[in-house]
Amino acid sequence: MFVLEKLEVSAGLHTQDSTQVSDATPIEATFHALPGELILGRPLKKGAPGKSDILCANDSSISKEHAVLQLGSTPGYGLGPTVELKDISRFGTYFRGQKLENGGSVSLQNGDVFKLGHKTCFRLRLKPILLYSSTDLLPDLKAHASTLDAHVCTKWSPQVTHVIQEAGSELVPAAVAATLTHFPVVTGAWLAAMTSRKFFAAPDLPNPAVYQPDAVLLPQPSGAGAPYMRTPFSAVLALRSETQLLQGLHFTFSRGFEDAGLQACISLLGGVVSEAPSKESLMVTSGTCQTPTDALPPAMSAITAAELLVCITTKDRGALNCRLASPTQPPRKVLLPPGQQQQQQQQQQ
Repeated sequence: MFVLEKLEVSAGLHTQDSTQVSDATPIEATFHALPGELILGRPLKKGAPGKSDILCANDSSISKEHAVLQLGSTPGYGLGPTVELKDISRFGTYFRGQKLENGGSVSLQNGDVFKLGHKTCFRLRLKPILLYSSTDLLPDLKAHASTLDAHVCTKWSPQVTHVIQEAGSELVPAAVAATLTHFPVVTGAWLAAMTSRKFFAAPDLPNPAVYQPDAVLLPQPSGAGAPYMRTPFSAVLALRSETQLLQGLHFTFSRGFEDAGLQACISLLGGVVSEAPSKESLMVTSGTCQTPTDALPPAMSAITAAELLVCITTKDRGALNCRLASPTQPPRKVLLPPGQQQQQQQQQQ
């Protein structure tokens, strides 16, 4: 997605003087645009909108149709799109202190500033969108993602900007990791809303918080009566205040099993992920909420990824402590949250 910032600059700023424009220059208005063509200009007389998409009022040096921005799609995530600025004005368009020829164009990069007429400046920002989805998107959502120029991945990484989690679907670890890092978790309806216009002024941009799932499903152990438990998404949001939930706990993922989203959750909640298994760590295995049958090193306990995610979402530190003190293994000291450790020490004294 492209962000166009209209900057507040001095009315007396000379057309070829760019020294007064910097990252600290206040922003008067912000526009978010999809790939395509945008025309910048001023309104017609008596407030009629005219043919321009983004209107610049109170500047008589701007033509009714002053400049054209061609916003191209990115060939891949992390690769810069092609952006062309073309002058079609009477009073000129300026880039890096040079006036473009009428009908001439120039390529823009992230952070570039250009000027229309004598005093109206814009800065271009590139805002790449990387969506995480645990499953293939439905065709209509794929089309919306393509229109938005958003790239989709099925593996969690710190570069993910949004996680798709439909309401009433099974909670994925990436949604928890995104929540803990304050990145949006949205339903597919957000994609449709973002592509409903070719550009948005900042106040009208669809708010991701409005498109969060209202509830998700947590898997339940066999014999629980129902395979899933419906849980409000607010329970996931509440984890932001539990940065020490897993402090003191060590986890090792079984050979051949990897879940980057779950590993991120463990680290963000104070736990430690280590490669070498030990009797002081829990072995995380794949599978549903059933007792794992993987061969374990001596005196080591195991937990499935689904069980661990349920314990995290429900803040059930006690279940993890019990798993560490598994009756099938020699009893070990049960790890307590930091606050309870201090309280226990005071009682012993």
